[in-house]
Amino acid sequence: MRIAVIGGTGLIGSKLINKLREMSHDAVALPAAGLNPASGEELRRALVDTRVVVDVANTPSVEAGDATPCLKTPTAELIAAGTGAGIAHYVALCVAGLEQPPENLHRAAHEVQKDLINGSHIPYTILQSTQLFELVGSIAARLSDGRVIHAAPAHIRPIGSDDVVTTLAEIAVGKPMNGIVEIARPQQFHLDDLLRHLLQATADLRVVVSDRASHSGGASLAERSSIPAEVIGMTRFADWV
Repeated sequence: MRIAVIGGTGLIGSKLINKLREMSHDAVALPAAGLNPASGEELRRALVDTRVVVDVANTPSVEAGDATPCLKTPTAELIAAGTGAGIAHYVALCVAGLEQPPENLHRAAHEVQKDLINGSHIPYTILQSTQLFELVGSIAARLSDGRVIHAAPAHIRPIGSDDVVTTLAEIAVGKPMNGIVEIARPQQFHLDDLLRHLLQATADLRVVVSDRASHSGGASLAERSSIPAEVIGMTRFADWV
């Protein structure tokens, strides 16, 4: 089965391509920004004979503004091209931010993306994951002033990219669920403690200060944020780090 992976050269996409090929599928990587979505014609040609599209393109940074247009336009163009190409299953990955308030720009952008997919005529499955192990270092960098990292004691259940890829592959070759699947590791951390663990394991001399007023992406971290309804995953953070 031919499966196109949008963003197939990134962390998740490249691993997914390899996983699908190991499963004897014809997996092809399409760059998140290499085709011209303005007309959609090149994208439609790229999707000829494709049965499944998996969109794992990274969300643009929202540090400088709203990421909604950066997700809305390519998602709408991909849906249009997929409809024209007769795609049978649209799979999208949404990596949840640490914040749940509606003003969070990252989350708002993904909500628009989900609405577009849900409103399309293509059968779909959306996989919503908590933060990846591989992104914990980026969180530390964003919350750091150089020597000190101010982090709230928000609950978080990060998951390894390999576990996300395994789930994505199973979804891609399965029947569309026309809904959202939420995943995370069973092991729960407080964000500040998780960052301390990371710094210790990597011999990083920065200090983590617990700070409930700390924020990431422009919104306060809620005490019970980032915990989805379903938990999976075999990789432990202590083993990964």
